[in-house]
Order: sequence, then C-alpha cells, then structure tokens
Amino acid sequence: MKKFIQLGFLAALAVWGSLPGLLAASATQIPFPEALAKAAIVQTRLDHLLENSLLLGNGDVNGVLYSSGDALLMRLTKNDVWDARVDTTNDPPLLKIDIQNKKFSGPIAGSMPSWDRPFPCPRVCAKLVLGANATASAWQRIRAEGRANTWTNRAGAAVMSLEGGAGASCGYRLSGLDLPADRFPVLRVKLSGSANARYYIDVMASDQTALFGSKWIDSPAVPTERRFQLPAGKTAGSIILYTWTVDGKPAENCFTEVAFEGAEKTVPIDLSRLQATPRPSELDIQRAVASIAPPGGGGNPIQIRALAQANVFLVQGDVPARLESVTATYLPPPQHGAEAGCEWVTQLLPGDADWPGMSFAVALAASGSTKTVAIVTSLESPRPLADAIALARRTLNQAGSELIQQHEAAWAAFWSLSGVELDDADLRAMWYRNLYSMRCVSKPGVEAIGLYAGLTNDEPPWHGSHTLNYNSEQTFWGWYICNHAELSEPYERMMHRYLPRARWFAKQTYGLKGAHYPHNVFTHEIPDPENCRSKNNRMHAFPPYAQTIGVSGHVVQNIWLHYKYYPDRRFLAEIAYPTLREVATFYAEFIGRCERTPQGKVILAPSYSPEHWSLAPDFKYNRDCAYDLAYARMTLNAAIEGAQKLGTDSSLAERFRQALASLPNYPTTREADPIVVDVRDAPPIEYNIAVPVVPVFRRSKSPGSPLPMKSGFLPAPWSVSNGAATTPASSCRWPARG
Repeated sequence: MKKFIQLGFLAALAVWGSLPGLLAASATQIPFPEALAKAAIVQTRLDHLLENSLLLGNGDVNGVLYSSGDALLMRLTKNDVWDARVDTTNDPPLLKIDIQNKKFSGPIAGSMPSWDRPFPCPRVCAKLVLGANATASAWQRIRAEGRANTWTNRAGAAVMSLEGGAGASCGYRLSGLDLPADRFPVLRVKLSGSANARYYIDVMASDQTALFGSKWIDSPAVPTERRFQLPAGKTAGSIILYTWTVDGKPAENCFTEVAFEGAEKTVPIDLSRLQATPRPSELDIQRAVASIAPPGGGGNPIQIRALAQANVFLVQGDVPARLESVTATYLPPPQHGAEAGCEWVTQLLPGDADWPGMSFAVALAASGSTKTVAIVTSLESPRPLADAIALARRTLNQAGSELIQQHEAAWAAFWSLSGVELDDADLRAMWYRNLYSMRCVSKPGVEAIGLYAGLTNDEPPWHGSHTLNYNSEQTFWGWYICNHAELSEPYERMMHRYLPRARWFAKQTYGLKGAHYPHNVFTHEIPDPENCRSKNNRMHAFPPYAQTIGVSGHVVQNIWLHYKYYPDRRFLAEIAYPTLREVATFYAEFIGRCERTPQGKVILAPSYSPEHWSLAPDFKYNRDCAYDLAYARMTLNAAIEGAQKLGTDSSLAERFRQALASLPNYPTTREADPIVVDVRDAPPIEYNIAVPVVPVFRRSKSPGSPLPMKSGFLPAPWSVSNGAATTPASSCRWPARG
C-alpha cells in the first residue's frame, strides 16, 4: 500500500512574510480533500475542558470551547496578552562562571524569588458564555483515566465506576458550594466500594486553593460513615470525589451521603445531578467552524468561527451571550460594562521598572442570532476599548455570506499548501488536526505561543514560558516539512529579537563574546538589558537550567532548518546567519577556555545536562554533555556553511572549524559494549529528557547541497512508498532535517 504526501508550491517567502501575501500567491486547490474532510472532529459531548472541548483561533486570538450545564463557555485569549512583569528585586546576583579556573561566583542551584511570583505569565482575556447559567450545581467529570468511566444514580446514591490500567482513577467535581469552613467544619461521607477500589476526597477553597485532601483510602465493603475535619479560615467552593482501581479490573464506589455539618445546621450535597447533557458537535477543520447542537438537540446548530481576517469570533445561533471577566488577586480588578448595547471587559496588566505594562479589551456585540466578540490590546492600539467595540460592531454589520466566504478562502489557501493520504486513518487525522491546531495559535507577525496556547486556566504551570531545552523548539520545528514555515515565523523572530540579551548574558555569565540563551524566555522581554533599571538588568536566569550551554544551539536549529527547507539568500543573510554566527562564536569562545586532553580534545565544561544532575564545584557530571556536543557541532557546521554561502567571515569560519575539530566524542560507559550516556563519567539513568539520543536527530556534518529548487519554492509533488523516498519526473530529495 502506498502512502502519499503532496506539497503545494509556496511562493517566495519574504523574510517576515505576511498572511495576505502568502494567500494571494497560493493556489486554492486542496490536495487530498477527502482526507482533510475525514479529519473533522466529531464529539457527542463537550463537558470536559481538556478531554471534550474544541479549539478555535486565527493565529492570534484563540479560544477553548466547552460546555457547563446547559451553557457553552469559551475561554478567550490573545497571543500578546501577558502579565509581563519580572520582579528580580529579591533575586541573588546572577551566577558567574570562570571556565579556565573552574570557579563559580553566585548560586549554582536553588529557587529564584522572581520565579516564585505568579508572573510573568499569559492571561485569559475573558469567558464568553452562550446560553443559560453555567454555574448550576451539577457534578462534572474532571478526570477519566480508565477505559470506562461512569457515574450513575442508584436509589439516590452516586455510583462511580471505572476500569483500566492498574492505578487508573476517575474524578467528579461539584462547584458553587460557598460554605465557610468556620460554620461548617465537618465533612461527612457515607460510602461503600468494591474490594479493589479506593477513594479520595478533595475540598477546594473558593479561591481555588486546596482546603482539604483525604489521601487515598481503601473503600469499605459495607456502607460506612467517615467524618473529616476541615481547617478554619477559608470557604469551601467545590468538592471532588475520586475512585481508583487498584488492579485495573472494574471497580466502583457507592457514595450514599455527602454533607457539610455545622453547629447550626447540616448542608446535604445533591448526588443525583450529573452534568452529562449531550452536546453533539463537529469541528470542520477545513473551514475552521464549530457546529454545536443546542440544548435538547432541537433547532439549528450554533456555529462559531474565529475569523481568519480579523481578531473577531463570529457566533451564529439562537442563544443568549454574555462576557465574564477573569480575576486574579495579584492584578487590579477588571472593568466590566456596556456601551450602546455592546458589552465589554477591560483589564490592566501592570508594568515594572522597565516594562510599561499593557491593557486589553474584549467587546461583545449582538444583533438577533448573530454575535461578534473582538479583542484588542494596547500594544496595537492606544484606545483598545474603543477599537474593540468598533471592531465588534463593524464586523457585526458585515456579518453574512461574504464574511464567511473570506474566512473560508483564507483557510482553503492554507490547506492548499500541503496534504497527506495515509493507510493509517488515525495518523492521517492526527497530521491534519495538529496542523489545524497550530494555525489556530500561530501566524506571521504575532507573538509566539509559550507552553500553554489556548489557555485552559489563568495560572499556567512554568509561567507558560518559552522553555528552550526542547519545548518551544518542538512546538515550531514540524511545520517546515509541512510547507508551512510561516507558522514558525513568530518563534524565529522572537529568538532573533532576543539576540542583544543573549549576547549580554554570555558576557555576564562567562565573560565571553557571542550569544548564550537561557532556559526560559518570556513574552515581551526587554531586548537590551543595558537599558534596564531592575536588579540583574531584569534578567531571570534560574540556575542550573540557565547554564545549559546546549540550549543556544537548540534554539537556533529551527532557524537553520527554515533555511535548509527554503534556501532563501535574504533570509540567510538577515536572520539565519547572524543568529548562528553569534551562537557559534559563543561556542568557539567557550571551547577556547576549556581544559584539553593530551590528545588535543577539549573537556567541554561546565554545563548542566537538561533536567539531570546539577552544577557542582568539581564539575562532576558537568563535562562533555551529549546534548551540548550535539548542538555545538550542529551550530558550528551550520555557521561555517552559512559563511560559505554568503562569501563572508572566512577567518571566523576557520576559527569555527578549529573549535569543531577539538570537540570530544560523545560520552559513553566504560563497559566492553559501551552505550552513550548524558555526561562524562555518569552512569545510565532514567532520563527526563532523553539526552543521550539527541545526537541521533542531528547531523555532525553538513548534509550536503540543498534541494535543487529555486529560492523560496518547494519541488514538485513527491511520494513515499514503504518508507523510501521516490521522486517524480523532476528529481528532488528530502530536505535536510538537521
């Protein structure tokens, strides 16, 4: 059976190409239209924010759509909406490393107070509520790890059942309690369960912090009453019941009573209502439109689009709509109001000593069954509220077939650039759906997404940052081979923009020339730290993660991949080579300071193996890291090739060759049949990031000549049969993958 991949022609990309130009130059014929149609996402329910929800976006504004009770909710955000403050006031001085004398000056590990603050982080702009009150008391499934996860009513009792792998669990939450623990200090539960079941009870405070947790408890065989004391001082906002299967076989817990007890009265919890209202939906990813059945299934479906041509969500359907603001204790309260029939929410995101802060506005306009929701930030307008209202109203007045045709034409142009037809239907759907999802959250000219695009909550772990020991790179590296380099443009621009700070960081930490990227980068970084008044020049550098020297090469690999897939000389001269040259200079300088063996090879140290070991004064487990060696080789080779292509920096290229020649082999065990490990003299371990296999996914030498094609164009369509590349009449090869 053959597997086909077809790539449409991509007209010459400008260095930072625009979407309109891309669309105008693209054909609109979609390859394998049936395969694309089959990738539509069809669901019978939307009641789980993570497992049963839909993503809509236009590359800048995006939202996650799900149901609560009889209402639809959509958490709306925009790529540039960040509380971008960095408070380094209480941070220790930045770590300095003397490579030659093997000395550290400053902390080599430990928490940084700037990291412990809730910011910087991206923010949810608002929630769009479509339909009835979404906060009606009903049990909502929030965890479903088993193959089967059910909640049924049995004579007034709630029976939670599941089966799956050993240790799988399911959980259901009831919100909207509002019960002060001072008045209701006791939680009373009566339950029984199967012999292989355990239960866990969480009570969450109204501010979403943990109030009480029972831990896992073996379920009693007969109905048994348990009482749990709640700590005073907070208000119970929600309760969560969990069931666990010890051995993976079918297990169940039967909760017959749940109540909060106080001196004056007892508040029983209704166990009969489950939030399981079926909401059949279909997300047509070809046309980027979600269709959701109304409550009860009668009437026309509700259709929602994130318009490709404007930062506006278009809702069509007979359903009331309103906005809800999203609050945070560390921010000024959002403002919520209405103006001439247009509802709006605004939020100020404060600044710091170097960042001026920003604000955003969300506006909702409605006319009959049509609603429009616009988002505008102060980074693009001096009057975000007025402009958001104007944009929502203007789009509402334009609403009709022409507006939808423009939206669908943009998506048709996008899909015309590539397509796949595979025997494996699941893999084929995954390819299309991932490409759709990325187009929802990325396009040229916008801010790059961090760890949590389409935010599911307003407290994303790891600050929702751009984490550079693989997370951000892997988000953006897959689109070059899909003929969609434009989806990776925001990342490339962000890393190129960061160069002045990366140069400063290399000098500050090591006293070296060139550019060194830290482990974490935030949106709206101040590029030039020399102009910053904050402590440590507003630099957040969490040791030892920020001292992973391989990160810098990993960062620029994507930019080099862009050039290798689309060998445009202007892109090489203005973006790719300047960035590579700076990082290669850092590696050459670093290598020049390292200790050498009698054979003339360097001992590349010190560095931190990504998420393994630590920095140590004796450099134990900080030498010859496979990750560092792989990316130093890649970067030096790429910089040499870039200099040759441009006919420049011949003496610098020779220095890169000398540095390259002095790098040691990858570290291995000392056994008769050695295996690669992450750092020199380290034993094999269970790796969080698979550092020893990093060299497999890059080439130590230049892969040779680029594709035989014109600058900015892809070759004629090609196919793959049984895993081997076969070419059509016009000969071509796979692009180098780095």
